[in-house]
Amino acid sequence: MKILIKDRKWNIFVGNVVLVCDIHEKNGIFSIEFPYEDKIVSLKSNNIDRTLQYLESTFLKKELQVSQKSA
Repeated sequence: MKILIKDRKWNIFVGNVVLVCDIHEKNGIFSIEFPYEDKIVSLKSNNIDRTLQYLESTFLKKELQVSQKSA
């Protein structure tokens, strides 16, 4: 996973997916919001590191499943 912050947006590169996120923190709670498959995904977390690790593993698993189906 690679993260680039530009114009207050977090660009998170996971495999072949780029998530363009709005991330805000208030009182130790992080709000993460990003578009995915024509929907807006909204998450709240008190540990952003674990949440980003979870997103990375989820998207990598999905990418692996898609590549196995097409093989």
